[in-house]
Amino acid sequence: MVQQACTHPPSSRSLLASRNTAHFACPPKCPNRLADFPESPITSRKTSFSALRELFAALLPSTFLRYTQAMGILRRLKRWMGKQDRMTHIIAGNAAPGFSLKALENKEYSLNTSLERGPVVAAFFKISCPVCQFTFPCLERLYRRYGGDGVTFLGISQDDIPATKSFAAEYGVTFPLLPDENGYPVSNAYGLTNVPTIFLIAPDGAVKVSSMGFDKKDLETIAAELAERTKISRSPLFRPDEIIPENKPG
Repeated sequence: MVQQACTHPPSSRSLLASRNTAHFACPPKCPNRLADFPESPITSRKTSFSALRELFAALLPSTFLRYTQAMGILRRLKRWMGKQDRMTHIIAGNAAPGFSLKALENKEYSLNTSLERGPVVAAFFKISCPVCQFTFPCLERLYRRYGGDGVTFLGISQDDIPATKSFAAEYGVTFPLLPDENGYPVSNAYGLTNVPTIFLIAPDGAVKVSSMGFDKKDLETIAAELAERTKISRSPLFRPDEIIPENKPG
């Protein structure tokens, strides 16, 4: 069974506009749960408890921010050195394992059949993961720009049908979502340890891009590959006024 370490609450509803100008709202910072704790009823402990609560409230956000920044720097350094995090054993150049799953509307999707029409973008996710909530509206932008008869987008959910339907409605996802239920057979075949994990699979079945978490450069690489494949002029994936991190670990 694929485990997901993300425990942050869902972000606010993402807003998607048109085919070329759609955008999404970045997830807010995680709320500080310590601030919701009630005061101790024991008067002698009230002052010390309040002081501790204020101390943790002040330290936690900055600690989390420093950790996220450090992880981003580490990932970029590994990439520069030619190393990459192996959060899946399916990396660029490997053959993608075949699979067949039913989408929310009960239509069967087979990887091999989809590859006969062209490249496939397969994105694994879990609805409670805030990085998945951040990433999927961006994938929806790619789908609206390049998706069609020659390119297939598939979101592979690690949740049940009702939860996956709610995710699609909240984050404006319109490409097919396929629940990977009954033991996560497809997720396990791809050796996943984290979500989101996104694969761009070429028509010959070889993985062109293997991306873990939110990675701005990887998404732009996928956009460039799809633009070349479809002969559709490439447009910026992100607006100049958007503040988009280079990456967010899954």
